Amino acid sequence: MTLPGTGAHMSEHTKATLAFSQEQRAQARARILRRPEVELRTGLSRSAIYALMAKQQFPAAIPLTAKAVGWLESSIEAWIAERVSMAVL
Repeated sequence: MTLPGTGAHMSEHTKATLAFSQEQRAQARARILRRPEVELRTGLSRSAIYALMAKQQFPAAIPLTAKAVGWLESSIEAWIAERVSMAVL
């Protein structure tokens, strides 16, 4: 494998380091939002969120503890983007 734009070859160690760094960056971007933040971002009430979840029209919550749940920020952003793309402007 060559380094982009250089023509230089990468060692196995360099390849592994780059792969690990990409995985770390992906995990760092995975952020869990709690319900008040989800309500703020979507403009939906608590009951509307849970009603849409029951109809599988909203991202599923992720259990954090026995009594706490959250949503992946990326899934909420994707849901919002989908709604925007469906809007008639």
